[in-house]
Amino acid sequence: MNQAIEKTKYNYQEYLQLERDTDIRHEFWNGEVFAMAGGTRNHNRIGANVNNFLSNHFNPKGCETFFNDVKLELQVGNYYVYPDVLLTCDKDDNDAYLVKRPSLIVEVLSKSTEAYDRSTKLAHYRKIKSLRYYLLVSQTKPMVEVYGRQSETSIFTYEVYESINEVVKLPALDFVLPMTEIYKYITFTEE
Repeated sequence: MNQAIEKTKYNYQEYLQLERDTDIRHEFWNGEVFAMAGGTRNHNRIGANVNNFLSNHFNPKGCETFFNDVKLELQVGNYYVYPDVLLTCDKDDNDAYLVKRPSLIVEVLSKSTEAYDRSTKLAHYRKIKSLRYYLLVSQTKPMVEVYGRQSETSIFTYEVYESINEVVKLPALDFVLPMTEIYKYITFTEE
């Protein structure tokens, strides 16, 4: 997470008001508010590529995808984050501002958030019963790490895709995501 803003502790209602009053997205955890940093062009392109490909496949099936600006509730009234891409197929998951029951979460890795995405977020995401897949996507080379499970009682497995010609398989969603779609228009450079 990034630097907290001026006030040191917020209650959930104050956090919601802050989100409404500013154009800056903030993550919220245990009363602390953290402004979200901007990303690189590759970060944005990759997120948009994934979101567009998911949207084209899942939206006609009644699912919804969200890119960057919809928060995820991890603990009611206590922990809210902004994943890069969210997919929810739960028709009751219809809050105007947040997702509660995602099927898939995608984080595009960056130096400033990679450790957080791999540790704290992973630990919390794995507790979401509806979640089938958590994807960690590199922006410096073609690499996608997949934490996945078939049902809410299954154990998460781990797979890595490292070739631009591979297809990321997500069988619990009956879906495949070509690496060429993830990395469309991407020129790889070290951060």
